[in-house]
Amino acid sequence: MMKYIIKESKLNNFITEYIDGLYDVDDIDWDYGRGADDDGFEDRDIENEDFLFFYTGDWEGEDGDNVIFNYFSKEYYSNDSSPFKDNAPILAIKDGDYDRFNTMFNDFWKEPMKQWFEKNFNLPVNTISND
Repeated sequence: MMKYIIKESKLNNFITEYIDGLYDVDDIDWDYGRGADDDGFEDRDIENEDFLFFYTGDWEGEDGDNVIFNYFSKEYYSNDSSPFKDNAPILAIKDGDYDRFNTMFNDFWKEPMKQWFEKNFNLPVNTISND
């Protein structure tokens, strides 16, 4: 049995190429999440610029099957003392893709995904999570 050693840079390049093949950046758009009114109820006319939905194709809404990522800035958690604030900005990958990446690459895919997202959308990422 032969043993192969893959350098980290080669693995990162391979993962980045896989991500590029999976997501067509030209087909990805985004929309703001919804904010709350004075009574604390979600209001579809109020945009929350600290929470973004990234989707492919036409916007089907927050619960649409075409949402692929959610993005939460540190300011999203400004009134929260949870560990989420400490981990923000957070890129939440939809469960199917998150599970696929973990199956194929263990946790080795997370750093290349951060770099890919930052390069393509000019938004910083501290943590990758599943949605």
